[in-house]
Amino acid sequence: IYPNPFRENVTIELQNMELQTTHLILLDIAGNEILQMQSINNKYLLNGSNLAKGLYLFRIQNDKTEIANGKLIVQ
Repeated sequence: IYPNPFRENVTIELQNMELQTTHLILLDIAGNEILQMQSINNKYLLNGSNLAKGLYLFRIQNDKTEIANGKLIVQ
């Protein structure tokens, strides 16, 4: 994840994985789903310019299981 915290754009990259279709689910701190997006070559490019400042949680999953999770901070 870079940069984190971020203002406008953040990149989340899955490393050491074979290419596969995965989805990122972005949640606010209350657990409400903000957006979903599909990866491009195991990479997500998120434009956060429309997000309110604060802490967000994310999950990355394929069709069967959660692969990763983490936190993003929007400044």
